[in-house]
Amino acid sequence: MKPVNINFSEEAKALVAQARLEAIDTGDACISGVHFLLADCRLQQQPSIKQFVFADDAAFKAYYATKQAQPPTIFKKLDRQSLPLTKAAEAMIKTAVREAKLYGSQYVEPHHLFLASCRNKDNLFTDSQDQDLDIYPRILAYYRTLGLQLQAREGFSFVQKIKEIFR
Repeated sequence: MKPVNINFSEEAKALVAQARLEAIDTGDACISGVHFLLADCRLQQQPSIKQFVFADDAAFKAYYATKQAQPPTIFKKLDRQSLPLTKAAEAMIKTAVREAKLYGSQYVEPHHLFLASCRNKDNLFTDSQDQDLDIYPRILAYYRTLGLQLQAREGFSFVQKIKEIFR
């Protein structure tokens, strides 16, 4: 099997680094999908998943406060330099690489991570606020419109790629 040679964009690298910091700040022993969500909201990159998950900044702050109030899961001998990923977060990253390839991207972007999370059975968004937000159709429609803008600029058929994925 040929190794996949796909890199993370600078935005995705920043997201992963911030997710690690979010895990440390909340006292968790592993980096999970929720930490990616928190990181994206804190970085305030555009586009951001925050607009799909939280009604406004107050809703995000309330969610973050409850997350910080939960008892930490840090173990005494945990090496903070190498926090592991949860299995769901690992699956999200692997699926994001496939998403990037399917969309014809050279880099894994933050939106690939969130689309990948929607596709996995341990969906980040079903438990991020203890309710199923049915976010996949909304986020896909949003990224489709971004894709149409890219298509006009760069001349590739993003919509065709999406149709191929969902056949």
